[in-house]
Amino acid sequence: MPELINTADLQTPIEALEDNLDFFKGFYNDERFEDMENAKKLIERYEKAISILTEVQNEH
Repeated sequence: MPELINTADLQTPIEALEDNLDFFKGFYNDERFEDMENAKKLIERYEKAISILTEVQNEH
């Protein structure tokens, strides 16, 4: 029988995005991206996505 998974152990989509954003920001601050301009755009898109999802979540 397969091991059961507790959903409390899983991240929500917003939490996953926030973790990725923190990771990207750390790399960005350390200047570890080859294309820093595109990295900044990626970070801004993550911030916007998190903002939108948080707003939608708070409405429901």
